[in-house]
Parts: sequence; structure tokens; C-alpha cells
Amino acid sequence: MDFLTINHVAELSGVSAHTLRAWEKRYSAVTPNRTSTGRRTYSFKDVEKIRTLKTLTDSGFTISQIANLDITELKKLTQQSNVAQETTPDPIDNIGVFDPMIPDVNYTPPPIDKILTSIRDYDLMELNTQLSQARVLHGARSFIFDIVSPLLVEVGRLVNAGQLSISQEHAFSAILKGQIHQIIQTNGYTARKNGPKIILATPEGDIHEFGILICQVICCNLGLTPFYIGPHLPANSLAEAADAIEATHIVIGTSEVPPEFQKESVNQFINTVVTNMKHKCDIWVGGPYCFNPKIEELEYPIKKIYSFAQFEKEILMILKSRKKAM
Repeated sequence: MDFLTINHVAELSGVSAHTLRAWEKRYSAVTPNRTSTGRRTYSFKDVEKIRTLKTLTDSGFTISQIANLDITELKKLTQQSNVAQETTPDPIDNIGVFDPMIPDVNYTPPPIDKILTSIRDYDLMELNTQLSQARVLHGARSFIFDIVSPLLVEVGRLVNAGQLSISQEHAFSAILKGQIHQIIQTNGYTARKNGPKIILATPEGDIHEFGILICQVICCNLGLTPFYIGPHLPANSLAEAADAIEATHIVIGTSEVPPEFQKESVNQFINTVVTNMKHKCDIWVGGPYCFNPKIEELEYPIKKIYSFAQFEKEILMILKSRKKAM
């Protein structure tokens, strides 16, 4: 939806209105829509592109070189030219200073009440706009930790309490998945040198994928390309994929699945994966099953991941130890 004025875009991107007009007129960097009175209107995708153009021009590129590239190509260019590394400290180097498990007391996350109202009202266009705005303005990490994660918890609570319907939950889920895929596509599929090879999946019978989708975003945000296999995966297929890519880590997301929908228990699923794999790798389990006493019965060593913050910290620790070893 295009509704931002040129002044909004200037404020959000750090590019003056005068420069924006020049970039549009001379180089067709973006093509805003026009109202019936001729006023320019922009989308959050336009803001995202303009911000990236500014990052690149600030580091030496000329606007004529890059104006006509799409956002995916621009993001790749920032990675190839190390612009992102020059302007943003590597989070690996800040571990101990930046601890993702300790919330920033000075940061106030945006309220989610208006988003919940849009879900209740089936106002899907407004819901998509709200999530798009939050994604662009707050960045991938803040969007996931401060908006998406609490939203998922609250929506789940309201559905269980009968205050939201299944159809409202499904409408919200469909739009949210689109926003998460936008982050993944925008960040691109990059590969940090000497990074772990991580597979993300849920057991056969478990169709809930938000946990592993969020883990995929966290990995991408740290410069990793995980192998997202998806939900509802047979154990032997997961073992085959792990061997094919020589995975170092398998991350298994779990949710509260009724027994009648489970082909096998999570323990049986993990045992089948381990039995069928031809190499050893670390297995991490996230979600409600971490709190199930039966997980302690597994003979294969399992790391329990209780939160997205813990997952991020574990990945950072791996990256830091590998960086030291290089």
C-alpha cells in the first residue's frame, strides 16, 4: 500500500526531499504513485530501497551506478563490498558486551494493541501495512524479538481463550509469513566463512513452522544461510538431508501436537534421525518439548533451546569460537 509522502520518506531514509526528487527524475531510482492531485505517494518497499541506496552512496558508489538495481541486488552489493561490515560492528565481536538474553532497558517495543485490533476486525490490508511498517522501521532483529515473538504468544493465548477465532489466527499467520519471507529474501542468501551448516525442520505431523522460520531469520541476520527444510518432515528424510549437506547442527522445532496427529513421538523421531544418519552432528530441540521429562530419556545428547534469545546466543558463541580458530 502506497501512502507515505515524500517528507515521510525523507525522515525515514535520511535522504532529503530535494535529493529524492533528483534521484527519481534523473535516475528512476524509485517510481512513486501519484494521487489525483499529483502528490507523490511511496511504499515501505520504496523506503527500504532508498535507505540501501543511501548506505551505498555514503560509502562511495554513485547513484547512477546503482539506481536501477532491485533491492536484492543492492543488498548483495552491500555484502560484497563489505559496506555492512564497515558501518555495523560484527555482533560476534560484541558478544559479552551485547547479550541478546538481556533485554535493553532503554528500548520500548512498539505497542501491539493496534495490530491485534486489525486481526479482530479482519482488516487484513491494515494488518499487512502495520507489519510492513514495523519490519522496515525496526529492522529484522527488533521486528522478530520485540514484535513477532510477543504477538505470536498473545495471539495463541487469545485463540485458546476463545477471544480470537481460528480463521483470524490463520489470516494473521498468512500475512506474517509473507513478512518473514520478505526479510529472508531481502537479507539474501549469504554465507559467512567457516559458519556452521544448520538444518531447520519440524517432525512429521507438526505443521507449525513459525519457530523454525524465526530461527531462519536470526541466522540470516548473523550472515548465515541455514537449510530450511520446513515443517512436517519424515525422520528418514531429515537424516538424508543432514548427510547430503554434512550438517553440523539439526534444529528441530516442536509445538503442542495432539497425539492422534503424531506419526511417532519426538523421541522416536530423533532416534530415527540418529539411526539413519551416516555422520554425527549436534541436535537442538526447541519449543514445548524442551519441558517434557521424556526428552531426558534420549541417549543421544540433545541441546534444549528454550527461547529465540538463547538460540541467537548459541549461534553467536559458535561463530565467535570459529572466528578465533581461523
